[in-house]
Order: sequence, then C-alpha cells, then structure tokens
Amino acid sequence: MTDTVTTSSPTTTEDSATTTVPTPSDTGTSTTKLASTTKRKTSLIPRSMAQKIATGRIASAKLKERKWTSEQMTTDDFDNAINNADEVVKSKSKNKTSLTPNRLLGSQLKKKANQGISGLKNLLTHKYSRNIAKNYFGNYGIEKINKKYILPQKIVEMIVAIDKLIIELAKGDIVSDIYDVAFWTNIRNGLQEQLDNSTTGKGSISQDAAKIAGLKNTLDDYLNIIINLIYVHVPKDQVAATLREFGFQKERYTA
Repeated sequence: MTDTVTTSSPTTTEDSATTTVPTPSDTGTSTTKLASTTKRKTSLIPRSMAQKIATGRIASAKLKERKWTSEQMTTDDFDNAINNADEVVKSKSKNKTSLTPNRLLGSQLKKKANQGISGLKNLLTHKYSRNIAKNYFGNYGIEKINKKYILPQKIVEMIVAIDKLIIELAKGDIVSDIYDVAFWTNIRNGLQEQLDNSTTGKGSISQDAAKIAGLKNTLDDYLNIIINLIYVHVPKDQVAATLREFGFQKERYTA
C-alpha cells in the first residue's frame, strides 16, 4: 500500500528557510500529520527558472521511483508545471532572438534614410543658396539635431518626418531620380513593419515574463512539497544525501 502524506509547503528564503518536519501519527493511519518546524540556513530551492526546471525533472523521476504521494500534488501536476515552464522559457528566448533581425533591419533603413537626406539637402542647396536652403529643410521633415540637419533618429519620429517629406517631395519643388517618392515610401513602410514586429515581439516577451513569474511560484510550491516528503519518509541521517539524490544540490542541509 502506498502511503499518502499530507504536506505543507515550507517557506524558503535566501538566508533562512522553514521546513515542516513530521511526527509519527499516534492513530496508526496512512496519513502522517506534520508538526514542529526546523530552520535551514540555506534555501534548497534554486533561484533561476532553468535550474528549477532541471531540479524538477530529477525530483519527478525520483518521486516516481519511490512511489511517494502527497494530497497537495500529483506527479502529473508536477510534470505539467515543469513542461509548461520549459515551453514558456523557450518561447521567451525565441521572441528575444526574433527581435535581433528587426533591430538590424531598422538600423539599415535608418542608414539608408540618412543617406537620402544628404542627397535631398544637396538638391535644395543646389537650387537655393546654402543659407536659404535651410529654410526649406523643415518642410521635408529635416530637423537640426546636435548641430546637424538630419531626420529624427527615433523610429516613430522618423516615420512621421518621412510622411511629411513624401508629401512635400510629391509637390515637385525638387526632383531626384534616386531619392524620389518611391525611395522614401519603401523606407517608410519598412520602418513601420519593423516597428510593428518589434512591438509585437516585446509584447510577447512581457507576456512570457508574466507567465514565468507565476510558474516559478508553482514550481517552488511543488519542490517544497517534495522536500517535505523527503523529511517524512527518510531517516534523519539520510536526509542530506536524499535531497542531493532528488536534485537539491546545495552543500549545506540541516534536518
């Protein structure tokens, strides 16, 4: 017959963690009641999610070998929490990686836009004198930034400036075979796509981070239950070795 143990999840902190230690039931029933508490100077629960997942997989396998059970958790509950956590961590990593090409594309488009602005400034200067040409820069979205006449460099502001530039360029005051409306429309649309993808990616990362926070708490609860099961089933002089066997690799334990 497999014993079912009622456990309460101990609280673990970096400096001090409390584990509920069992006392044998006087009734002789299969449910062991937990009483009294003992302080541990070091937390047994890993901090990082990757370490929690790794420890969880080891602990789950050992729990099944021992056939220990708890009213607070089934092995399916534990495995599902581990797998969910692993999927969310991988999703967050994938979303972060997907932002890298977007940043590279945005950088390339900005460089192309800055080259185009140099061309338009030359056309305006050629048509008007240098001093007078500056009076027309604003019509094309060009601003004086750090003593230079350029487009705003923040992507949202650059898109707004290019919209203004396209409208002015379409009037035909200056004509360029290279830096024409089609040239600027392609840059503008590319920047907008980059912005949309970046916003979506960052939103997904934020959602994953929120899920990870919740799953960390769930894994901590389940790992604490397993620690209690070890204290319930294992003789005091074997607790430290059993904790290590279950993946809890801290060097110092007190029963």
